[in-house]
Amino acid sequence: GANGCGKTTIIESLKYAVTGSLPPGNKSGQAFVHDPRSVGQSVVKGNIKLRFTNRAGHSMVVVRSMEVTQKKTTMSFKALDGILRTVDPNTGEKVSMSHKCSELDRQIPTLMGVSKPILEHVVFCHQEDSSWPLQEG
Repeated sequence: GANGCGKTTIIESLKYAVTGSLPPGNKSGQAFVHDPRSVGQSVVKGNIKLRFTNRAGHSMVVVRSMEVTQKKTTMSFKALDGILRTVDPNTGEKVSMSHKCSELDRQIPTLMGVSKPILEHVVFCHQEDSSWPLQEG
């Protein structure tokens, strides 16, 4: 795809959904959500939803929400509690569970059957770090 069309943003969003790790160089999450000043608001909220198949073969959805607040001279990023959705195999009913961010950071990699370091440094390796095997001595 062309420069600026969002390829990296998609990968960074997937990484955030499964690990809770923010992209490098985004001012502590502030650049991951629209600037509240650009829409004339003091608070802008956003979320990322990802459907995945857990290691047991069941479909799950993780929803991670965040907000950026503009104060007089500063902006702040806040990760909000997330939701993990699945279908109860016995009843077929949808089940939603709210979780603290740190709890999701641990649970999602476990549910996927992949360690967080492998997700962060191999699967979702940032493009600036991806050429290290090719660098000289």
